[in-house]
Amino acid sequence: MKMLRIGLHGLILALADFAGILAGFMAFKASNFAQLIIQPPVAAAVSIFLFVLWYLLLRVLGGQYLRLPDLRELLLVFGTSVVLGLAVFVSLHYFTQGYLTDIMNLVGLALYQLPVNLIALCGVWILQN
Repeated sequence: MKMLRIGLHGLILALADFAGILAGFMAFKASNFAQLIIQPPVAAAVSIFLFVLWYLLLRVLGGQYLRLPDLRELLLVFGTSVVLGLAVFVSLHYFTQGYLTDIMNLVGLALYQLPVNLIALCGVWILQN
């Protein structure tokens, strides 16, 4: 059950990252700002909001068995979300484009995920303690 809980939260966090990146890109397309000015803050805010919302919905809907009980599990979710995010990105890119993505895209995704996921998990930690 513990591994399922960690994997589920890691996957949800990785999907929240992708939703945030997409929202940031849509904000960039809808605005007259440079991409690096608008996309990262919008993407980070949406990613963090979605994961914290997911965690709050679990509490409201009675998902106590999915609660992350300690710091060790939060760190495991952090690592899982980065690994799953990269795996999902490579798979998605391959199936939609027909070729593997450039390594710099993976580095960029990881550099986005590291601080954003850390902040999202800190928000969850604060909410539950």
